[in-house]
Amino acid sequence: MPADHSLEGVTKLLATSPDPAFVVDRDGRIVYWNRAADAFFGVPADEALGRPCATVVRGLGDAGEIHCTRACPLLARASRDDSYEVAEMQVPIKPRPVGWKRVSVHHVPLEDDGGKLGYVLHVITDSPAGRPRPARSS
Repeated sequence: MPADHSLEGVTKLLATSPDPAFVVDRDGRIVYWNRAADAFFGVPADEALGRPCATVVRGLGDAGEIHCTRACPLLARASRDDSYEVAEMQVPIKPRPVGWKRVSVHHVPLEDDGGKLGYVLHVITDSPAGRPRPARSS
């Protein structure tokens, strides 16, 4: 990962990544969506960009509770904390909304143009917890 944790540096790195990845701004709107996210979620970048992450990703906890919300605590922390975090959740996958998959979502705060923490990178990887669990749709 680039040493500066800038949005530009990270998105260049993720453009050809096989892992689904996206970046949201402090308002929770998607500002970057890579090709792997396109294929994984079944949502093209032109439909994801500018929309609230919570309405596109729609992550759920193991009991089917809504995990992704517009009041995301990770976004609130991003402006004052540069810590790395991993969350386990279930997300709808292609074809939507039929398939659900348990994944690990890695969150890393990124710097804005002024050098302040203003974005959150999300990278989706297979969950170490194993098999997908059924989720209740919302």
